Order: sequence, then C-alpha cells, then structure tokens
Amino acid sequence: MNTLLLVLLIFILISIAFATYKLQEKFVVTDKCEFIPWGPSKRACMDRCRNDRKLWGGDACSKAVCYNLCETCTEVDKCGWLDRSEMLKDPNEPVVEQAELPLVIRGIEADRGCIIQWFHKSDADSYILKYYMSSRPTEGVKIFSIKEFNEGLNIKAIENLDNDVEYSFVIIPIKDRKRLSMSNILRLVPSPKLNLSG
Repeated sequence: MNTLLLVLLIFILISIAFATYKLQEKFVVTDKCEFIPWGPSKRACMDRCRNDRKLWGGDACSKAVCYNLCETCTEVDKCGWLDRSEMLKDPNEPVVEQAELPLVIRGIEADRGCIIQWFHKSDADSYILKYYMSSRPTEGVKIFSIKEFNEGLNIKAIENLDNDVEYSFVIIPIKDRKRLSMSNILRLVPSPKLNLSG
C-alpha cells in the first residue's frame, strides 16, 4: 500500500513538473528589435525597451537601438515628451497671464527691525504694507500706505520691532483704488545679533 502511494505521488509530481514546463511562455528571439516607442519621457521609453527586451527581440534591443527608436518617435499620443507644453500644464489650474503674477517680497532681518524689498509692478499705483506678530495676529495689524516708490527695486525699513519674535509681512498692490493679488507672506525674526548699521 505504501509503495502504491509513493508511486502515485511521484507520478503526480512528475506530471505537475511536466505541465509547468510546457506552460512556460517561450519568447521568440528575432534578429530585429520590434519595440514600438511609447512613454511619458524619452528615458521611460528607453527603459521600457531595455528592461522588457525579451518581449521585443532580446539582444537585438541594444541601448543604441532603443535610443534610436525612442529618439525617432513621431507619434505624440504615444511619446509624451514630444509635446512638452502639455506636460507642463496642470489641468486643475487656469493659465495665469504674466500681468496677473503675484508680487514677490523678500526681507532682511536686523536688530529691532526688518527691511522689506520688492520690485515695482508696472500696473500698480500704490501699495499697502501690512505686518503683525505671526503668533498673535489678533493683537493688531500694522498698515503702511506706500505712494512713493521706485520703478525697480523698492525698500521699506520697519523699525521698533521686538527681537526674537516672528513677524509676518505682506504687500498688496493697488490700481485705480482696487486691490490686486497680494504678495507672498514673508516671515522674519528680528535679532540683536543682526546689526545692519555697522
């Protein structure tokens, strides 16, 4: 009885091994690379060609052949790198015109003060500078109206600030008494270690 079970078990194992061997996918090796270029970038296309070369022609898909196939792709719908403008677009954001770009401010921290810098927007008649203690905005916002400015770089010194306290600054351009898009929020911390006067 044990011998019969042993023979039956061996027969089943041999049958499974044979069936597995027969079911293995055989790749046809040709002397030509049959890869059709596609992908979001040229690099992705070349990687796909090389990494899956057994599917496309084995050793016939050399680095040079894959590079040439991806380099000469002309189908925009398959080769995403051909239409760079589409890759750069965010479908969730509307296109912003150059005139609508927000104002960018930068600053320098000093002892009991800060210096705020920005470049004049050609469509602004004046500016409003607002600042407050970042951790306590409900304790008051200081507001400056800036009606005189330079055509290029503008600098506004803010004095009598507390050292080692973070302040938030923002500038709002005004045109025809209407507010334009506000600048970035700039956070600075005045420090006694930063003496700009010498």
